[in-house]
Amino acid sequence: VARAIDFLVANWEAQPSLEETAEVAGLSPMHFQRVFKEGAGVSPKRFLQTMAAGEAKRAFDGGASVLDAAFAAGLSGPSRLHDLFLVSEAMT
Repeated sequence: VARAIDFLVANWEAQPSLEETAEVAGLSPMHFQRVFKEGAGVSPKRFLQTMAAGEAKRAFDGGASVLDAAFAAGLSGPSRLHDLFLVSEAMT
C-alpha cells in the first residue's frame, strides 16, 4: 500500500488507472482495491480525487481563478472542478 501511495502521489496528475496502480503493487486490480481501501481508508480513486482537490485549494489560496484552479488540479474545466468538490467535499 505504501508503494502504491508513493506512486499515486508522484503521478496524480496523470490519474493512473486502477490497473496501473495495482501493477505497481504487484496485485490484481480487484485484490489491490480491497487491500488499498483497508490500508489507506479510502479507495485509490478517492485518494486521487483528494490529491486533485488539494491542488485546486492551493491554487485558490494563491489567488487563482476557478478556471486556473481547475487546470492546476489537472481537470478539463470549471464544471469538472465543481464535480470534484461535490464528490470530495460534499459541497458546491
